[in-house]
Amino acid sequence: MTEINLAAAFLGGILSFFSPCILPLLPVYVSLFSGLSSTELSLGKSRFRIFIHTLIFIAGFSTVYVALGASSSFIGVIFLEYQDYLRIAAGILLILFGILLVGLIKSGFFLREFRLNIKVQKFGTPLGAFF
Repeated sequence: MTEINLAAAFLGGILSFFSPCILPLLPVYVSLFSGLSSTELSLGKSRFRIFIHTLIFIAGFSTVYVALGASSSFIGVIFLEYQDYLRIAAGILLILFGILLVGLIKSGFFLREFRLNIKVQKFGTPLGAFF
């Protein structure tokens, strides 16, 4: 196993940050969690507010990923002894989804759409930036 240099990891993070997939989304994210329009952002208004809300947004983002990592490790340990049964069940489910995709069987249950329509009015607040 090779060691990754801290500078190489930092450079990789910077390069991924400036990728064509992420860079166009930055004004949207900053507007969303700062509560400022793109015009107000271009004028440089409330830089301190944007900075604080950005730090809170990063804290919320980090909280989600730490919680996901900890819970997946916990669940993985629980299901470790049942991995053979889970592998068989997942294979059967994969075959079922393939048959549904091909159209050999029709199921109203799998063709339904589920959405969560959440109306949040907390944009531009520290709580909104965290969540």
